[in-house]
Amino acid sequence: GTRLLVRSVFNLRLKSIRSIGDVHAEMSDYLDEMEKCLLLETDENQVTDIELGEFVLHMHGYLVLLDYSAPLLPTRSSEAIHNVMLDLFSVHQQGPEHRKIETDRQVQILRLVKEKHRDLLRYV
Repeated sequence: GTRLLVRSVFNLRLKSIRSIGDVHAEMSDYLDEMEKCLLLETDENQVTDIELGEFVLHMHGYLVLLDYSAPLLPTRSSEAIHNVMLDLFSVHQQGPEHRKIETDRQVQILRLVKEKHRDLLRYV
């Protein structure tokens, strides 16, 4: 009963009728796009405002879906992903003199997020 109510509230918050599995897949797409942004940045060793904006847009999309999914997921897992995403964003704001080292570190952090995100499949 409670699980059905939580799923109904989840669908209302998203304003669509989608399965949590579909939402998880969309969240995975956001993470893949974020990784793509970082890897492209690594090649040029500079980040433009447009690239930063695209990265933040994908991060925001992921976090919004994570927040809406929170009632269906363990609080501890959601909070862990949030904290790692904050670390990822704070590293992304470093100055250009640290960009290459920090970009490599960001890719590692993002892969940690992706691993934690895959673990969420146990709960959907």
